[in-house]
Amino acid sequence: NTINNSTSTLTNGPTFSDSNSGIMHFDFIDDYINTPSGWTSLETGDFTVCSWFRVEEVPAGLSFIWTMIDASANSNYANLRVNSSNQIQFQTREGGGGNALLTYGTTYSTDTWYQATCIRTGTTGTLYINGTNPASLTNSEFGVNLGDELYIGNWRTFTGALSGDIGPIQIYNRALSAAEVLHNYNALKSRFGL
Repeated sequence: NTINNSTSTLTNGPTFSDSNSGIMHFDFIDDYINTPSGWTSLETGDFTVCSWFRVEEVPAGLSFIWTMIDASANSNYANLRVNSSNQIQFQTREGGGGNALLTYGTTYSTDTWYQATCIRTGTTGTLYINGTNPASLTNSEFGVNLGDELYIGNWRTFTGALSGDIGPIQIYNRALSAAEVLHNYNALKSRFGL
């Protein structure tokens, strides 16, 4: 895959399946996809990340759908993750500084497809699940200067492997409106049986 002429690398065997018109499967051990620095310049600007995922096994700690991280310092990052309490979370953090963690109010079920849309608008983070009912949190850490290395299906140090599948991930360098979020969900929901 290429993003802005950057090549993504599949490491330790995430596998492609043509189920649901094309998904990647992750084994809960060490699979991940990495796009090195240079693919984007989100920095402190607004952004939106829409991602489709299905969790097969609840993690003992955390499993990561995606992480954007500072490739040089490994300190500033944003991620979408699931935890052992069946919660979906959107997080940004400045290394050595604070942390902004937005936890969605409804828990997830295993073996069920979800679309999560994470939006940063200034210092406000918003998380939609399946196109509606957004949760929001205002915290200065949502405005952190983001890195430009992308990991899919695991954490940067490979301690947050996902057991499950990831479908399309769409990344925008702006905040989508509520109508656009719902449009994106509706455009692909039938592909995932929703």
